[in-house]
Amino acid sequence: MAACLSSTHRHATGYVRCSWRMSRPSAFSYVRWKYMKSFIPGEYSQKPEMNIVKCTESKLNENYNLKSPVRKRRYRTVKTLDLSKACLSEVVDLSTTVRATVMVDNGTDVSRIVLQYYALRPSNDHHRISWPDDAQGFLYFKQFEGYSPMTGEVRFRPLDSSGNLATKDMLLPSGIPWRLQLSFIAGAHRPLAHLLIKDGLVSPEVMNEAARLYERVKTRRGTDILFSLEQPFPVAFDTKQHKFFVSRYDELHRINISYVFCNNTGRSSELHYSGSAMVHFEISNDPEHSERTLVLRVAEILKPVQQLVADNETYVVRPKAGELLLRKRGKKVIPWTLDLDDRTADSVKHLSIFFT
Repeated sequence: MAACLSSTHRHATGYVRCSWRMSRPSAFSYVRWKYMKSFIPGEYSQKPEMNIVKCTESKLNENYNLKSPVRKRRYRTVKTLDLSKACLSEVVDLSTTVRATVMVDNGTDVSRIVLQYYALRPSNDHHRISWPDDAQGFLYFKQFEGYSPMTGEVRFRPLDSSGNLATKDMLLPSGIPWRLQLSFIAGAHRPLAHLLIKDGLVSPEVMNEAARLYERVKTRRGTDILFSLEQPFPVAFDTKQHKFFVSRYDELHRINISYVFCNNTGRSSELHYSGSAMVHFEISNDPEHSERTLVLRVAEILKPVQQLVADNETYVVRPKAGELLLRKRGKKVIPWTLDLDDRTADSVKHLSIFFT
C-alpha cells in the first residue's frame, strides 16, 4: 500500500494526525510506517515510527518498482504524404501506442487525427493491439498504376534496423498491409484528404467522388473496393471468408467468397496455410470453362507461406507468386475457379458487372 503524507501535526496527547490520500507516492518524499494498529481515519491509536526520506525520481522508482513518467516527446507531425519528399528528420513514431495522435500540417492549417493499428473487435477498446515496437517511419500515399485513381490508399513505411527506409510496408498480424483506403480518408480522415490534394497526389474531383462513395457504404478502414476485375487486393491465407465491394459506374455491391484456401466439407475445411498475398482475378482461358469463369492469380507474397496441415490432408497447392491458385482433384491439379453463371454463386454474382 502506498501512502503520501501531505500534512502532519502533533496533538497534545502525542498522537500524529495525518491527512492521507491513497495514490502514487510523491516524487519528492515517501513515508514508511513501521507499526500500524487500530486504523481510525485521520488518527492512529499508537504513535507510529515514521521515516520521511527525501528522494529523487530514480530512488522512488527503485523502491516502488515504477517506470519513470518522464517520456521523450515523440514526433508525430505529417507534412507530406509523398514518399519521395520524405525527410529522415520528420520520422513519425507510432510505436507501442494503441491510439496514436498525429498532427497533420498542410501548410495553412494543423489538424489532429487518431490512428489505430489493429482491433480484433473494432467497437471494443479492450481488443485493440498497440502499434509494433518498430513503427517508426512515414505515412505515404500508394497509387496502383494502371487502375482507377480511387484505388489509392495511405500506408505506413517503417525504417529498417539501420535507420534507412524499409523495402516493405507495415503489415497487420494477419499479413495484410496496414492502410487507409481513399474513400475512408475522404469520409473519416479529412485532414489527410486536404494534404493529399495539397501534395497534388489526388485531384479534388476524385476526392469528392471518394467522399460520396463513403457516404453510401460507410466503409471501415481496411475494406477493399474493386473498381476493375484485375485490380489487386490483399488476402490472408488463414481466413475462410473474404469480403469486399465491387463498384462500376453507379453500381456498388458486396461480395463474399468462402473457402478459397481450404475445402468446405468435413475435416478438409480446416485452414491449410498461413501467410498473405496480393491477388487478382482473371478470366479463364480454358476452352472447357464458360466465358464468365474466373481464376485467381497470386501476384505477390506479402507474408511467407506456412503449411498448417500434412501434405496428404491439404487440397490446396502451396500458393506461389506469379502463379494461379491451384487445387488438387484426385491425381489432377487444376486451377481454382469461380463460375459466375453457376446458380450456387449467388454471393459473388455481382462480379458480373465487370462484364457489361
